[in-house]
Amino acid sequence: MPWYDERHTLERLKAEVDIPIAAGETEYSPFGLRTMLAEGLVDYLIIDSTWAGGLTTWRKAAVMAELYQVPLAAHHDPQIHVHAVAASPTGFILESFADPTRDPLWFELFRERPSIVDGFMALPEAPGLGLALRDETLEKYGVKIA
Repeated sequence: MPWYDERHTLERLKAEVDIPIAAGETEYSPFGLRTMLAEGLVDYLIIDSTWAGGLTTWRKAAVMAELYQVPLAAHHDPQIHVHAVAASPTGFILESFADPTRDPLWFELFRERPSIVDGFMALPEAPGLGLALRDETLEKYGVKIA
């Protein structure tokens, strides 16, 4: 399904199949997410706050998902989304690629990664997102701006 015409494609798909539809990870505005909910185009709303206006847009979408009683899922970056899903009344799942061949930066970037035990990620308790970056990883991949 092309991201640039997701609304119309979802509408056609919804009319043709009897399986639940999950979408929204490439939508970047609260208005597009609202349309998906208001028009009943999704059974599960997926959001990627790193793409869609940060955690502010996530909170807007979480309120709308609650009003429409649509489960809310996170697309990738579980170290950021774990807080958002936990704080969302209809939040239900995180996507994670905890495999160094699939997501090597996940294993290199953080001093301490949130633990994943039996399929559940622990909420960090430190301030903010609870993440500290490794200096050596920033040196390895970062670009210094003078």
